Amino acid sequence: MNLKTVARRLGVHYQTAYRYVRAGDLVAVKVGGSYKISEAALEMLRQRLAAADAPMRLEVQHPPTPGEALEDELDTMLHSTSLSAQPVFDLATRWLAMEVGDVCILRLLSEDGQYAPAVSFFDRDPARRGLLAAYMAASLPKLSELPAAVLIEENRVLVEHHMEAPKVSAAMAVRFRQYAQELQVQSMASCPVRTRSGDPIGALTLLRRPGARPFSADEVELLRELAAKVEDAVARVERFSAAWVARDELYESVGQLFSLDDSLTPAAVTDQLMDLVDGPAPQAIFDVNRHLVVASDSFLEFFAAGAPTGDVDEAPFVGCAHCEMTDLWEQLLSGISDFIVNHCEQCDSLVRAQVGIHWVVVRRPDGTPVAVVAVCESRPQPALTAVA
Repeated sequence: MNLKTVARRLGVHYQTAYRYVRAGDLVAVKVGGSYKISEAALEMLRQRLAAADAPMRLEVQHPPTPGEALEDELDTMLHSTSLSAQPVFDLATRWLAMEVGDVCILRLLSEDGQYAPAVSFFDRDPARRGLLAAYMAASLPKLSELPAAVLIEENRVLVEHHMEAPKVSAAMAVRFRQYAQELQVQSMASCPVRTRSGDPIGALTLLRRPGARPFSADEVELLRELAAKVEDAVARVERFSAAWVARDELYESVGQLFSLDDSLTPAAVTDQLMDLVDGPAPQAIFDVNRHLVVASDSFLEFFAAGAPTGDVDEAPFVGCAHCEMTDLWEQLLSGISDFIVNHCEQCDSLVRAQVGIHWVVVRRPDGTPVAVVAVCESRPQPALTAVA
């Protein structure tokens, strides 16, 4: 979360929250011109303030505005996003439809870029909501058939304050033109959804019914901000899913190797294991004594900030005071959970704070642990400046 959100949740002025950071009372990571703070860091400060009965706390806390509450909820959802971003999609479209426009639709491009199915949508009118759902389910539209095609292709925001009724009706699927009056819209604001490298992958679109006022500049800016949240959710799912799949594949391959001979040890099959850690994701294999057996070049490069080492307790990715590996390792080997994904929420490193490590124990056929696989999520790329 950002410093503004922290100040709101503490019930203090923004400058007070900033002083906490400057004084070292609030652990924050500076990204560009802003600060990022984890939930754990916020909780630590709350406990410190409660213990000291700090006078800087504000006695009267004002309830958050709808927009502030949305930002808090989205930040919480993003924090837990893993294999699916659907909760973020649905919250964004529902909130925008209820608070800003009448209808909101999120479309993401198909893999071939030819189609743009709606992955989430909401109409504030219950009677029209079912009709809109039927319209969305009836066909898979080609990108070229949609008003959003221009903004996706040109990577820009599109705002139309007055859309002519005949033009809107003509763009409808033939089978639904009998519902043209119910589905009629007057104004549209649409913002591209992009990857962190800037490639368009979809569009977030707001629509208003006839008789509504045009979209203001502030509302268009809010649409941009929500599109950025969607982009963040998509990127998080991609990073998490890639590591999740890579871990499963490496786990299966290593497991098959040790199932062939019960006497094999990781040290005895280093060459074979090295051949397995050649995927794009940073990958490594440890023995049950926490020593690094093999690692991909990307794994070693990923943690290049510290000196390479063969011991997981001293490895760069657990090299801070908060990253205690003993409990995690004991949990892995105990059989309670062979699969674990962990993040360090208190590190002062942005990479460590946002990148998860996917662990799994490889066991022999009799259940004895023989190796531990670790696969890292890729580093998050910095977001690009919003397009005009």
